[in-house]
Formats: sequence, structure tokens, C-alpha cells
Amino acid sequence: MTKGGEIAKPGFDAFESIKHTDEKGDYWYARELMKVLGYSQWRNFLQVIEKSQKSAENSQTTPEIHFALKGKVIRVGHNNSTSIEIEDYRLDRYACYLIAQNGDPSRKPKVAEAQTYFAIQTRRQELSDQAVADQQRLERRREFSESDKRLSEDIMETGVSAVGMVNIKESGNRIFFGGKSSKEMKRKLGTGSRPWANRASNVVLAGKTLANELTSANIKYNGVSGAENIKEANNFNNQTVRNAINDSQGINPEDFPAEEDTEKIERRLTRQSKSQTLLK
Repeated sequence: MTKGGEIAKPGFDAFESIKHTDEKGDYWYARELMKVLGYSQWRNFLQVIEKSQKSAENSQTTPEIHFALKGKVIRVGHNNSTSIEIEDYRLDRYACYLIAQNGDPSRKPKVAEAQTYFAIQTRRQELSDQAVADQQRLERRREFSESDKRLSEDIMETGVSAVGMVNIKESGNRIFFGGKSSKEMKRKLGTGSRPWANRASNVVLAGKTLANELTSANIKYNGVSGAENIKEANNFNNQTVRNAINDSQGINPEDFPAEEDTEKIERRLTRQSKSQTLLK
């Protein structure tokens, strides 16, 4: 467990000094936060915690995820000879943010600082989580593109013409998307002239990648050749993956909602990278 962090703005040192970090991320103990915010009585601070938990409930969030009740053993009495267990909470940054919002800055000056500090912390985590999601989505898109290119090459290496290869792949797409063509999926997902895959969900991209890889394996390792045989194998693989998605998710590939365009994600990450470079 470590303490400390990157935020070093005036007034924030007190919150940084009580921040803890483990494999799950940053967290704060309620009794330590209570003292920083200027509360002297646990029962009074507990009222703020309870209001904050109610705020979490009203936001359709499970309070226990953010406010983890913990027992803490402390030593009291003459020469600390007696051990007693007291109530405490392990708070994530969102819980701390809610506590700051439910505090009274007019009576507790540190509450106003906490509102700013935990708003920054929460926003920073949101950006971090978004960056991870963006990278994962771009990775699924890249994997599909590579598998699609590889399948095209494998088909044509068997002697199938370019036109035949396109027909084989388009037939597989229609099977996978319940009769919809690639052109129809572009309209459905709103990609315009760009590939339908740009706005397909990660599940759909992963499914099509798997179907492509299965057909490539049929060609490479099972000796499937000839336009009709490859088409039959590819259709079978796309139908199999389509069925698996429906069985697992209860929704067909063509009915997954459109996601953010991967080209837009790439531009955003490029801008963020340039901004970080300028700040160094």
C-alpha cells in the first residue's frame, strides 16, 4: 500500500496525505477523511455518509460498491492496554466526491476544497477509463481488419478470382448479419462510405474475426479449396458464430447498437497524445 499522488495544488495536500492505493486503485478511510474535513464527532460525519449513500442510490448506483464498511481495531485505555473494534468505511473517489457534495462548506471550509479535489480525481479516472476502453475498441477493430485481409489472401491463394473472393466474403456477411449485406449494415450503423466495421460493437467485431479465422483454418489446415467449398465453409462458420452470439447475448449481430466511429477515436487519442507531449 502506498500513499501520495500527482495532484499538488495548494490546499490539496491534506487529501493526498490520507490517500491510499492498492491493486484496486485509490481509496480513503472515512475516519481519516472526517478529520481532514473538520468533523470531530463520528456520529455527525456518519450522517453525511448516509446522505451520500442515498445520493448514490438515487443515481442508480449500488452504495456498497463505493462505501465498503470496514471494522478497525484500535488501542485505548491506560498504556493502550485495551483493544476495541470501531466502524469505518473504505471509500473510493466517487464516494468521497459524494461526501464532499453533501457536506456543508459554509461551516466546514475544507469541504469546498474537497469538492474541487474529488471532482478532479473523479474526472481524471473517467478519462483514464475512457482511454482504456478506446484502446480496447481500436484493438478489436485492428484484429478484424487483419483477419479480413488474411482471409482474402488465403482464399485467392487457392486460385479463386478476386471477384469470387468478394462473393464468398459477402455471402458470409449476409449469413452473419441475418440476410443484410455489407451495404445495408453501413446504412444501419450510419458509417456512410466508411466500412461498417468502424461502428460495429466489440462483440460483432470479435465474432467476425473468429469467423474469418475459422475459414482461414479450413483452407490452411483442412485443405478446403474451390470457390463453392470455401463459400460453404465460410457460411457455416459465420452461422455458427452468429448462433453463439445469439445464445450468449440474446441478440443478433445486426441488432447491436452502433458504437463510436473508430476513426473518431483515433483522432481523439492522437490529440490527447499531442497535448501530453506539449505539457512535458
